[in-house]
Amino acid sequence: MSVGLALYRMATFGLAPFVPGILDGREARGKEPAGRRGERLARNLPPRPEGRLVWVHGASLGETRLLYRLCKAMAAAAPDLSFLATSQTATSAGLAPAALPERAIHQMAPVDVPAVARRFANHWQPDLCIFAEGEIWPNLLAGAARSQARLALVNARMTARTITGWSRWPDAARSVFGRFDLILPADTFTARGLSGLTGREIAPFGTLKALAPEDTAPGGADGMAPLPWSGPVLLGASTHDGEEAMLIETLAALPDGARLILAPRHPERGDAIEALARTQGLSVARRSRGDAVTPGTTVLLADTVGEMAAWYALADHVYLGGAHRPGPGGHNPLEPLAAGKPVICGPHMTNFTDVADELAGIGALRTARTAGDVARLCREPPDMDAGAVAAYFERGRFRFAEATRLLLALLPAGGRP
Repeated sequence: MSVGLALYRMATFGLAPFVPGILDGREARGKEPAGRRGERLARNLPPRPEGRLVWVHGASLGETRLLYRLCKAMAAAAPDLSFLATSQTATSAGLAPAALPERAIHQMAPVDVPAVARRFANHWQPDLCIFAEGEIWPNLLAGAARSQARLALVNARMTARTITGWSRWPDAARSVFGRFDLILPADTFTARGLSGLTGREIAPFGTLKALAPEDTAPGGADGMAPLPWSGPVLLGASTHDGEEAMLIETLAALPDGARLILAPRHPERGDAIEALARTQGLSVARRSRGDAVTPGTTVLLADTVGEMAAWYALADHVYLGGAHRPGPGGHNPLEPLAAGKPVICGPHMTNFTDVADELAGIGALRTARTAGDVARLCREPPDMDAGAVAAYFERGRFRFAEATRLLLALLPAGGRP
């Protein structure tokens, strides 16, 4: 075992006695679903299904949606498979009942301390473990590997900061990433970084989120009352601090009757955003309070989770947050594009460099640095090549099918003896 992994194992071993208290505190603050602490500690678990079992694990909502779509695709190709899905948040757990195939169990993700990881792996004995993007937990990986499961990392995305951090512990990086039987990097930057960390050539695969619109099941505004607005609607999607102020400034430069929907990345910032809008003399309706939206409402504060597809459907223009300044790295521009909306974003799309470059080349993504830029782009129709956009999503569909095939190929034919 490398020095880095030994230190990590010691640190997490020392943390173990405090984990129950930490979980209790998180539950009291509403950050953990009530009554599911046993899942976090890998205790009192439901029985393992018979036959071949695939474990999928992701953290964010986007990762979870991707993994659940992979589960459905694998189940369609191999109906005998059972699935175990783990996620970190109550929000992503809420997706499970409707999004997973029939033969699936959802559990809250176990904490990555040695004893819990060992109990989890010994109980579930998965045949294949699929992790998404950058969700790497060394103790759980080691436990899965010891149980002779095959390991896959799909849609892998790593920032420069993450790669630099792993580079400080080269032996640990080789040990952790060397465990994976299959790595599918979402972009060229990640592929190069992982090649350097593992010492083996890893080719870029491309994002698995570039599915054809009909495959993403975006939902739309079904069941939501139409907005009583006659002017153009600008949506600020997944916004971060500073972007709401810029979009409020943008609103003043748009034609009379223009309205603004603000859907912050972190809904708990709702109070601060509402106060900001009201200081500018704007009328605010807040979705989390169930406020009525009237013709005189200027800003709809969409401080909820799981309704972004509806906001895309109701908007005329979309500003996608997270790229106004360095740090967050931007968010997935394919989701609004799948809803038929070209994207305006900031200049720092470092999480989606390959995707952003390709979409910009076909007129589906435009960059704005200031409120004036956003207003100008809202007034100028995008020069979007609809045929190229359709072809882009079609390539994504084939890529997704190939990833499904590669994952199924890792499974043993008859499951565990």
